[in-house]
Amino acid sequence: SAGMLIINPNARNTAKIGLSNEMFQRGSIQYVGSEIRAIILNKMRVGYQDDLCVIGGASIAIEAALMAPEGSVIAVEYNKRDRATLEDNVAHFDLHNIKIIDHVDAESMKECPVPSLVFLVASASTEQELAYLTGINPNINVVIYTLDFKVAAGITNTLQDLGLTDIDTIQVAVSKLGSNNTFKQEPAPWIITARTRSNS
Repeated sequence: SAGMLIINPNARNTAKIGLSNEMFQRGSIQYVGSEIRAIILNKMRVGYQDDLCVIGGASIAIEAALMAPEGSVIAVEYNKRDRATLEDNVAHFDLHNIKIIDHVDAESMKECPVPSLVFLVASASTEQELAYLTGINPNINVVIYTLDFKVAAGITNTLQDLGLTDIDTIQVAVSKLGSNNTFKQEPAPWIITARTRSNS
């Protein structure tokens, strides 16, 4: 028998939750703050072997893939430049459990594992994405990020109509002390979770 050890000095494959944004490759993506990302990942409860779908959340996809080395991440990026930046990050972190696709439908996901959890940044296609994903897995857990109060207030009915329960909404606010000794508040998103009782 024989073994081979491959050393990639450029790879970053260990992480703590809430990686600094400086660790990600620069590109077209505006990354969410590391403190807010840590809270999102806490809400996601990623397991070692989980199969996940991450829509519009490149840095979330990277950290989730690090947390689920024996699972998989389907990363959905609609924008071509954002997909290229995500590909750079996948190579930078030497990840082999991410598949990048450009939209959510049966054709794009036909060779992907059925996800047990989806994280998505709310957009005009959110209802369509959720309808498809709950169709292939009625017990899927959902984590939604939005800066739009109307979306945060109205998404509960959509989730209930899709058969999801245990819906919880929080708002996260982070303020940072600036060089002039005043606090600057960063965008304060709402994070909505829907977790089936069997997976609570």
